[in-house]
Amino acid sequence: MPLPHSDYDRWRSGPPSPAVNPVLRMLHDAQNDPSGSLTKGLSRTVNRAVWGNKAVRWIVFLTLAWWLVAFVGLTSNPTAAGPLFIAIVAPVVYYRRWVKRRARAQRVAAEQASTVAVAASPRIGAVTGPGVLLGRSDAGAVVSASAEESVLIVGPPRSGKSRGLYLPALRHWDGSVVATSTKADLWEATRSLRRGRSVLFDPFVMNSDRTDCVRWSILAGCEVPRVAIGRADALAVDNKKGGQNDEFWRGNAVALNRALLHAAAVEHLPVTAMLRWLSRGAFDEPAAILDAGATDWGDVLRQLTEMAPETRESVLVTARRCFDALDVPEVRDAVAVDEIDVRSLLAEAGTVHLIGPARYQRLAAPVLAALVDWIVEVALSEAVRQGGRLDPPLLLALDEVANIAPLPSLPSLCSEGGGQGVVPLLALQSWAQARERWGRDGAEALFAASNAKLILGGATSSEDLEGLSRAVGDYDAVRYTHSTSMDAGTSSTMERRRILPPEAIRQLPVGRALLLHGHHEPMLVTLPGNAGL
Repeated sequence: MPLPHSDYDRWRSGPPSPAVNPVLRMLHDAQNDPSGSLTKGLSRTVNRAVWGNKAVRWIVFLTLAWWLVAFVGLTSNPTAAGPLFIAIVAPVVYYRRWVKRRARAQRVAAEQASTVAVAASPRIGAVTGPGVLLGRSDAGAVVSASAEESVLIVGPPRSGKSRGLYLPALRHWDGSVVATSTKADLWEATRSLRRGRSVLFDPFVMNSDRTDCVRWSILAGCEVPRVAIGRADALAVDNKKGGQNDEFWRGNAVALNRALLHAAAVEHLPVTAMLRWLSRGAFDEPAAILDAGATDWGDVLRQLTEMAPETRESVLVTARRCFDALDVPEVRDAVAVDEIDVRSLLAEAGTVHLIGPARYQRLAAPVLAALVDWIVEVALSEAVRQGGRLDPPLLLALDEVANIAPLPSLPSLCSEGGGQGVVPLLALQSWAQARERWGRDGAEALFAASNAKLILGGATSSEDLEGLSRAVGDYDAVRYTHSTSMDAGTSSTMERRRILPPEAIRQLPVGRALLLHGHHEPMLVTLPGNAGL
């Protein structure tokens, strides 16, 4: 498939190959000839060409000068007009032109000699490894990330992410997988191909039959205070709006919810008990449970009851919003019982598919983020038990991550997870979506922490496209100028050009992507699913 912009071709391959350009071939052979014989032959060839050109110019110049002098009547002898004029004027004029042309020829020869060396050097090296497949390069090499590198994909809806990247990733990954999607297509396409057991968590039962689904308790593991803190933080993902007091309300809501989650888990109470405490705003029972434990969270609940009525009500509203999805009977049933044995799934390289229907993503996001956070928590605990790295590693194949499972800890997980055996493979619709979800600093941290970045076509933000174009970089291009005046000739200058202008990135066809991978040079690749991998 042709590339969208010729500048990428010129940058990737360097100047024209000596094999297809006779002049560059002569320069290339002479440059690499240790004996110097080819250099002498090249000098003789160039000298013949130069003097032949001079002879032709002299003949033309003599003829024109003779007729000119004869026409204006500078001499009564027409046969002597030409030589007379040439003898006086021509040496001065021609010497000046010869000096200029010689300097120009030396400059062009130096530029061509320097570009030959660039053409002979490799431009892009293939990056291979046992991690996530990234695609196939134009040279035919299979490109992949290492088993410790996080991968970030940026592409609008229907840009080929599922078929091009996620299906091949799940087919080739040897370890366990957590996959999110808006439909059950990924689960249906890969459940028979995965080595371990594949389970489906579809709390809204929108894309599958209830008999195919497993359930998970939202209280699982919350008897441990550390887990309860993480669970409450993950459930509050939809309460970060950026308002002046939103962080205050969110912080108090998280403190309230972690206390209630911990109290219900310690006493092995159903989730409905926790919801009843929250809806009534009566916390004497959970406070008494917590007083018998090792935390001071009972006092936190009592302090809440002593707040001003307006403040207390705002905190309660924010805390209740984290559980809006549980107002749906199907969702409440899906999070009532724990049927997902995370440790056994990790050991047998199993797969957990999470479905977040596009219509209900705002409701589903807190629940799905909490489940992903719990799986990551167990995986990191297992990594510590195994000596620091999970084996086999866990792949977090999180499509539509900003809408389905927007973990608050995702930027730090991209930075540190790979070294512990938890490898993120994330997909965003745009950088604006990341900035809205995690803030500008969080989005920049996510971009910086992702080792490999695949940019698909179709983006429309001029700011983001310009930033990507600058990240790809510039290259030195030779610009030739041809003159048809009396001082005819060819001159060349060096100029900086964008390897991929913004419009070229936007026009990438489906199945093609711009790859920015660590310290390696950028390249265009064909996605694994489109390359038959």
